Amino acid sequence: MLFRSGAIIRSATLRVTTTKSSLGGAENSVFAVHRVATAWDEMAVSWAARTAGADWSVPGAASPADFSSTPSSVAFVTVNGTYVFPSSQQLVSEVQSFLDSPAGNFGWLLKTQSEATTRTARQFGSRENAFSANQPLLVVAYDVPPTLTALPVVNREFRLSFSAAANRTYVVEARDVLGGG
Repeated sequence: MLFRSGAIIRSATLRVTTTKSSLGGAENSVFAVHRVATAWDEMAVSWAARTAGADWSVPGAASPADFSSTPSSVAFVTVNGTYVFPSSQQLVSEVQSFLDSPAGNFGWLLKTQSEATTRTARQFGSRENAFSANQPLLVVAYDVPPTLTALPVVNREFRLSFSAAANRTYVVEARDVLGGG
């Protein structure tokens, strides 16, 4: 991620592009983004295996062992095209977690909510896709908290200074005694 540690995520959307649909005509379906719960290897992943030496809990993966049962965001998918999974409290929380604890970022899984319905399978563009327009795109809006700078104490007084963003409200609180909680 290109933003710095300590940033506060305000919104996040995920844009994906379907590049292939089921033969014989695709059925419309609601797809959900689910946070993956365990490490997997991009070069070795398959229907049965998540790494060269470890399988998913069941072929195809299952919640909660392999991915969160709570959808991060949902989108209605019809024919091949570009779809946006809108910002949600869950999606924002997960992006914040990815930023705060990168070691726990195993990405997301896209899953139809109509698995029992035939012809809902889709192929989505990946980062390796030759056409950059088909690559997934995570769009994040965030704030960077101001950085406080303490100036030297002069005549038993000290001053704090910080850089602030335009059109934002800031509140400065003070106490007569430090250490009071």
